[in-house]
Amino acid sequence: MLNRRSLRIKVAQNLYAYNQCKLANYEIALKQIEEHFLQDSYLAEGQNRDALRQNGLEAKEALKKRLENNESTANNVTAEAIREAVDEVYVSYQNSLKKDMRALRSNMIIEAEKVVDRYLMVLALLTEFAAIASGKYFKNPAKFVCQNLHNNRIIKAIMAHQPLQNMIIRKNITWKNHHQDVLSWYREIINEVPEYAAYKTLKQPGIEDDRKILTFIVKNQIFKNDVINALFEELDLSWEENKAAVKSMVQKTIKSVESSGEQEWTLEISPLSYNWEDDKAFFEELFVSSIENDEDFEKLVAEKSKNWDIHRLAMMDKIILKMAICEMIKFPSIPIKVTINEYIEISKRYSTPKSKQFVNGLLDSLANKLVSEGVIKKSGRGLIDNK
Repeated sequence: MLNRRSLRIKVAQNLYAYNQCKLANYEIALKQIEEHFLQDSYLAEGQNRDALRQNGLEAKEALKKRLENNESTANNVTAEAIREAVDEVYVSYQNSLKKDMRALRSNMIIEAEKVVDRYLMVLALLTEFAAIASGKYFKNPAKFVCQNLHNNRIIKAIMAHQPLQNMIIRKNITWKNHHQDVLSWYREIINEVPEYAAYKTLKQPGIEDDRKILTFIVKNQIFKNDVINALFEELDLSWEENKAAVKSMVQKTIKSVESSGEQEWTLEISPLSYNWEDDKAFFEELFVSSIENDEDFEKLVAEKSKNWDIHRLAMMDKIILKMAICEMIKFPSIPIKVTINEYIEISKRYSTPKSKQFVNGLLDSLANKLVSEGVIKKSGRGLIDNK
């Protein structure tokens, strides 16, 4: 299942993408300023090329100051033509950023919810292996037949569970387009391991034998094999982050299968998270609040990192720090120590080798400052470990 750390990572990745959008939009804005002050070939007579070039340079500087200081163009520009150009480009720039933020926010949720699709795909892949184990797809099936897998009780429970099958149909989960790949995986990856060979020889495998072999295939064959993972990576750009959650969900479903009577089995469909509505609200608010309060958080980081050039900090370090500040201030029910520890762990994996110590020291100092000033106010569970 998706946990809060995996959601924080997804927010950090999308904030990184948003920062890249900002840089791209700024370059587009500068280009628009240049085009605004290009000499018009139809009106070349009477136009002063040097004056146009100078106006363009002044307009770029005015745009830069407006974006940095968030102040009206009228405060730093006197020429009407420059003012109008900067105002027009500024509005276009801001509209583009809002559009990018909405798109990233929407896509972030969609991509997180696709974890369910990957979970269903792995379950469907297990049923494909069971079908192949009948031998019907091979000219010389003797080497590949495994009636034990074909009749595996866990597989039959998955195939008979109507709500689960309805989800698979509704989401159009199928391996039809990759049938040859699945055949190859069964033949070269599943069929060749000693654990599977031993399972084949069992005269009357019990439910725990069935469970054990599927757990082995999931854990050691599907999620550890480079060839299988490469296909999942093609389908899911976030597979590296998502696969731990998918594996956990699949294993929980396999573990949940129990007998409910003769030839009847029950299972539990793994949820995306323990409470997806709450997690989704956390997910969205952390992303949006980090963007909306970026300038304030930037100043806080700058104040506490005076020995560092704020503009030379690794972008991911800045994103991690500002997300952590946002979480400490905007989410009163989350303990400060939990927040700091989470972002230290994220910095270990996604930032520079020295980031752990820097993030730890700066956040600890900032937390003490903001608590003493009354900016951070915790309540309920958020009061735990905050002494």
